[in-house]
Amino acid sequence: MRALVLRGRWRRRLRLGKDVVLGRGLRFELSAGATVELGDGVQLGDRCRFHVRGGAVRIGAGAVLGERCVVSCDAGATIGARARLGDEAVVLDAVVGDGAVVGPRAVVEPGAEVPPGAAVGAQQVIPRPSWSRPAARSARP
Repeated sequence: MRALVLRGRWRRRLRLGKDVVLGRGLRFELSAGATVELGDGVQLGDRCRFHVRGGAVRIGAGAVLGERCVVSCDAGATIGARARLGDEAVVLDAVVGDGAVVGPRAVVEPGAEVPPGAAVGAQQVIPRPSWSRPAARSARP
């Protein structure tokens, strides 16, 4: 029933695969042009939130997001097939590889990538690569 309501409300911006399990209290905030694609067999825990201001969020087949997970992005995010996100995990404009495990309350920062099959511990912060950070400016001219 929830899937029918979501499909009706978001029409072309939300694509649901087969056998998707949706928890209670999901929140989707999609800006114009933003899309969310849930693969076959994806499971979303209760009160998950999606804040998509641009780009596309793709969640691969068989991925599981725990309760109160947050996916927030401006340019897009990808969560690979069979990936697991623990309760209250946060993904910000990042890539989580196929079969990767992100522990509870972990944060994957913008531009970061969790390799396929990797495991991220609880409450860890995965920073963006150092080459993508702006260079420090000197206080002296």
